[in-house]
Amino acid sequence: MGDFLISMIKIMFFVVLLPVIFATVSTFQNHLANYPDLDLETFLSGAYVLLMIFLFFYQFWGVYEFGKNVMNNLFKFLAPFDKLFLHILSFYVLVTMAIFYVTNNLLNVSDYNFLFMFLLGFFMSLHILLVAQDMQDDEKSLIKPNYLFHLPVIIIGNVFILVLFFDLLMERWTFVDYFKTLSLETQETFMISLKSIFSIEGS
Repeated sequence: MGDFLISMIKIMFFVVLLPVIFATVSTFQNHLANYPDLDLETFLSGAYVLLMIFLFFYQFWGVYEFGKNVMNNLFKFLAPFDKLFLHILSFYVLVTMAIFYVTNNLLNVSDYNFLFMFLLGFFMSLHILLVAQDMQDDEKSLIKPNYLFHLPVIIIGNVFILVLFFDLLMERWTFVDYFKTLSLETQETFMISLKSIFSIEGS
C-alpha cells in the first residue's frame, strides 16, 4: 500500500510539472534573444542531428557510459545525492561549456561560437535522451513512476544550467528575469490547462 501511494504521488508530481516543462522550454527559446551572439538555430540543429543519428544510425551508448563513469567517480562524495547530479549534469556538456568559456572569454575568440552552440545542443540532447532510456530500463514496472518523477527535474535542471552558463559566458545576469518570465508563463499555462479541463467536463 505504501509503495502504491508513493508511486501515485510521483505520477501526480509529473502531471503537475508538465505545464512547468512546457513553460521552461518555451521561455528559454524566447530568452535566448538576450544573447545576440548566440544562435538558437545552431543549438537546435545540434539537437536535431543527434536525434536523426540516434534514430537511424548509432545510439551512442558507449559514449554515454564513458561520460557517466567519469561523472560517477567525480561526484561519489555527494552520496546519496550523486545519482541526482549524474542525471542532471552531463560530462560532455560540462567539457563543452568549459572550452566555450575559455575560447570566448579568456582567449577572446568568438569565431567558433556557432560550433560550441551546436555541440551544446547535441550533447545536451544526447544526455537527456539516454538518461531517460537508462531510467526506463532500470524500472521494470509498466507505468514507471520513478522515471516520471525524475524526468521533469532533469529537463528543468538542464535548462536552468544553460541559462546560468550563458549569463556567465556573456557576462550579464538575466537569470532572475528568466525566472520571473517562467513563473508568469507557468501560471498562464496552468490556467489554460484548467480552463480546458473544466470546459471538457462541462460539455
